[in-house]
Amino acid sequence: MLFLVLLAASSTQPVQWHTKSVVSTTLAQLKHFERDQWINADAKDDGLHIDLPRNGYSEVLLTDRFDYSEKAVLQVKLDQIKGSFSVQAVCYDDEGKIFTNVDLLEYLESPGTFEVPMKIYRTPLKGTKKIAFKIWLAGDHPTATVGSVAYGTIE
Repeated sequence: MLFLVLLAASSTQPVQWHTKSVVSTTLAQLKHFERDQWINADAKDDGLHIDLPRNGYSEVLLTDRFDYSEKAVLQVKLDQIKGSFSVQAVCYDDEGKIFTNVDLLEYLESPGTFEVPMKIYRTPLKGTKKIAFKIWLAGDHPTATVGSVAYGTIE
């Protein structure tokens, strides 16, 4: 799994990209989500707070959809984590139907800012027209705070 770990910047600051030549950035609205019945999620000024009040795993889908491009990059600012944190791409076809999920970041156990270039997943993402992101939390009563999720386009 290829990803970059970067120093975290405050979520109130403009997105600072490690990836070169990012020409446009769209921030996911962290208050736009659907959650599994077993997990708690609350969007506050400082980010999306997620906790699973039991041992196991569960997910939160960020419902903002982005135009998929191989020339895009995902940035996730993980401010706090207890347990294990993963992110999947949720892939939508021309008709707006989900046709696959692709693991992008897996089993993160330390806070930081992580970037994933979409080009390294171009084969499993083939056919994707729109993309959204699903957050998985796992462990013994795991918790996480997501400061921001950004989708950037490279020139």
